[in-house]
Amino acid sequence: MAIVAGDQHHRRVAVDAAPAVFRKIVEAAANKPTLAPWAFMIPTAARPSEALKTKWEEIDLGKELWTCPGARMKTGKDHVVPPSGAALAVLRRQAEVRTGDYVFPGRSSGAMSYSNFADAATQAGFDAGAPHG
Repeated sequence: MAIVAGDQHHRRVAVDAAPAVFRKIVEAAANKPTLAPWAFMIPTAARPSEALKTKWEEIDLGKELWTCPGARMKTGKDHVVPPSGAALAVLRRQAEVRTGDYVFPGRSSGAMSYSNFADAATQAGFDAGAPHG
C-alpha cells in the first residue's frame, strides 16, 4: 500500500490505493470492531469525533438517515447524512451487536476511545494512514 505524507498534517493513503485499503478495512471490520468506525467514517466523510460519538438516537435506519447534532459538528449546525450502502451495511451490522447508546461502543458504556480507533488498522496488520487522512 502506498502511504503518502500528508500535505499538511495527516499521513494518507495514495488515491490509487484507496479502494483496496477501503475494501481491506471493511473486510477486517467484520472481525475487528475497532475498524467499524473507519468503515463508517470513510463513506460518510465524517470526522473521527463525529463518527465515534454517534448514538443510536441519531440513526433512522428506516429512513436511512443519520442526523449528527450541531454540538458535534465543526459548523455548529445539525448535519443530515443519507448514508451510502457501505455505511448502512456498517450500521446494520452494529445494530446486530448493539450493547448500548453508542453505535461504536467502547469498553465502558461510552463511545470507543480515539486511541483504540486510531490504532485499529495497525493492530489488524496493515497501514491505512491516519484516520483523518
